[in-house]
Amino acid sequence: MKLLTPPIVLALAWPAAETAAAQSLIEVARQERLRREALVRQAGPDAAPPRVYTDADLVFSGRLTMRVDDREQDAGAEPGAAATEPATRAAPPEAAGAGDEERWRNRMAEARQALEGAERRAAELQTRVNRLWADFTARDDPAQRAAIEQDRVAALDELERTEAEADDLARAITDLRDEARRAGVPPGWLR
Repeated sequence: MKLLTPPIVLALAWPAAETAAAQSLIEVARQERLRREALVRQAGPDAAPPRVYTDADLVFSGRLTMRVDDREQDAGAEPGAAATEPATRAAPPEAAGAGDEERWRNRMAEARQALEGAERRAAELQTRVNRLWADFTARDDPAQRAAIEQDRVAALDELERTEAEADDLARAITDLRDEARRAGVPPGWLR
């Protein structure tokens, strides 16, 4: 009889756990609605209402794949009515500055190549600094140590400049992604 008790308790507790989860989800939704209402009140009466995107926005932008018949049924038109209408509806306007796919791909490829080159030079310089340090610690002659230390300091300075250049190039790639996003360039163009 003891073997049956845990499954029975579990079977009885399961619906209660689901009810508790559903209640917490309802509470979260209520809190989110209140938060959004507070944001609207903070923005003031002159602020534009938040933009609500619909399927129609996505169909027109070309980002939602639907058949023509589906769009007509969604709009309440008769199926096949668009086929008889002249094509007077203009194509969706291309985002300003989006430009050519190849141009965006080339810009991103050049930026990535520059970053990879800077990172490769930084790694080579770090290897050189490590080698010079090993040579420095292995020498007993003060004149040789001084010459090696000068080379090591110069390599450290160059390493610092190269790392700063790599950071700038990484920032430039991030800026290019932001620019492309603002221009409406599809993310696939930057891959």
